Amino acid sequence: MYKFKLPIGDWSNDGHEKCDYYIIQSNISAKELVPIYIAMDEKYQISKECSEYEDNKLSEDFIKLIYHLDLDVKKYITSEKWGIINSEELAQLILDLLMKFEPNLTLSIVPEDTLPEFNNWLGQKFKGISSGSVIDLPGYGLFE
Repeated sequence: MYKFKLPIGDWSNDGHEKCDYYIIQSNISAKELVPIYIAMDEKYQISKECSEYEDNKLSEDFIKLIYHLDLDVKKYITSEKWGIINSEELAQLILDLLMKFEPNLTLSIVPEDTLPEFNNWLGQKFKGISSGSVIDLPGYGLFE
């Protein structure tokens, strides 16, 4: 299995600089997923949805597409205001569209804490001890 981050928002920080990141678990690498995403987007045009500043509503045509693809619209639109979608719902919609487009894909959003951090606490857990230094990492003095 592979894990990578999926940005929803201004990932390049050249506009409003707001972006949420979701950790995606996948049966293929992010690099292998790129051409599949491009082909899926050409067909379904997901990149045109919520693409302008403060545009948090799916178009009626796109909602019809979701119905047409037998996806549960209520999974992506949980707001009482029809069509309003949040970043996590949009991330899930992207994954579901990719899996609908390419049925051999397995994609899911996983909690960030599923990514172990290479640090002393991980080392202690690995060694089965509760205190003491088992991994000495450099870099503490780099920050003022």
